[in-house]
Amino acid sequence: MWPDVQPREDVLIIDEPEIDSEQSEVIFSVKLTAPAAMIDSTIDHLNQQVQGVIPVIKIYPPQSYGYGNGAIAHPLEDEKLASRLKDIFTNLNQIHGIEKVHLLICASNAACVYIGQAVDRFQPEFIVYDYGA
Repeated sequence: MWPDVQPREDVLIIDEPEIDSEQSEVIFSVKLTAPAAMIDSTIDHLNQQVQGVIPVIKIYPPQSYGYGNGAIAHPLEDEKLASRLKDIFTNLNQIHGIEKVHLLICASNAACVYIGQAVDRFQPEFIVYDYGA
């Protein structure tokens, strides 16, 4: 069952920083079910590894909707997210020359499936991080 019978508008906030042409990788932070401090720790760790700052694209729900399995409450919201992500992922490679995406995700199973559907072969390499309970 989906939490809502009608899709909502402006369900998620997508913060996209400016990406320097010298960058070869980005971090994609998806926090839908919880604020997920472990994602922030992983971002810090990745930046320490490269001894710099990797740009971070962030996806999260507006405060009015809040975190949780209802962050995406209707299948059309998931489809809209997948379509938007496919555009972003493709542009990262074709416009910005990004070769690697670190995908850090805290989301419902349904959202993860739709995010996975946004990935295709004309995009950068993806490294997907999994967090234990």
